[in-house]
Amino acid sequence: MTRGFTIIEILVSLGIMALLTSLLLLYSRTGEKQIMLFKEQAGLVSAVLRAKSLSIQTFSEQAPACGYGIHFNLADNNFVLFKDSAPNCEGANRSYDPGEELETHDLPADLQFTQLDLTDVVFVPPDPKTFLDQDPSKKEALVRIGTADGTAEITVKINNAGQVTTQK
Repeated sequence: MTRGFTIIEILVSLGIMALLTSLLLLYSRTGEKQIMLFKEQAGLVSAVLRAKSLSIQTFSEQAPACGYGIHFNLADNNFVLFKDSAPNCEGANRSYDPGEELETHDLPADLQFTQLDLTDVVFVPPDPKTFLDQDPSKKEALVRIGTADGTAEITVKINNAGQVTTQK
């Protein structure tokens, strides 16, 4: 009597292991995309709150800025933290001008803006008063970032009081 496994038993075992391995790899790629989205969401919220914080801190500056804000650039797939430094703050345009960048954050190649309800959010000291696209009547705006293949998406909502909330 010979002991061992038949060829059928070995093939079935290998097939089950291959199936489980492929499911594990697929699941880990989906998890990787979610982690990338959450990282970008945290970076965006951090940048908006940093702009708000900088506008509050203008009292300690020798030449205070007219405001700080975030500019969203759909074409370049990035957002820019900027300092509105017009010579006369009464005539400040409360929007982004090239050359006012403090830092630029590019989205990874796998991610893109899927919805942008605004191009600029600006915090004007000393309150700070919040302007969404220079429109005082605009109550809130959504920024959605999603994967290029459309499988996952996150949302950041900014309202005219400067409150930032996140949604999945």
